[in-house]
Amino acid sequence: MEVVIICTKLIKPSSPTPPHPRTLKLSPVDQIQYSIIPTALFYYSADGSAGAEEVERPINRLETSLSETLTRFYPLAGRYMEDGNWVDCDDEGVEFFCGESEGLPAQ
Repeated sequence: MEVVIICTKLIKPSSPTPPHPRTLKLSPVDQIQYSIIPTALFYYSADGSAGAEEVERPINRLETSLSETLTRFYPLAGRYMEDGNWVDCDDEGVEFFCGESEGLPAQ
């Protein structure tokens, strides 16, 4: 199954990170786990008669909920700084990809 990326966005937190937790020092366990990058795949099937608005609605909901989630878990929207094993909680955001394919993934 081939997936074609149709859009890429940078999703930022819905509200800025307060100034006091701008840096987060990683624990030894976090430093070991850094090489494991979590990913997620959400897919919604749309029949051939689905209009653009019906297809965009779940995408918009995912973007909004991700933005709100990043406000609560602000380090996820930051950048890992290898020099000191810490996260700069700078609200840069996370990459969000939208794609489409023919058919459904294997169960």
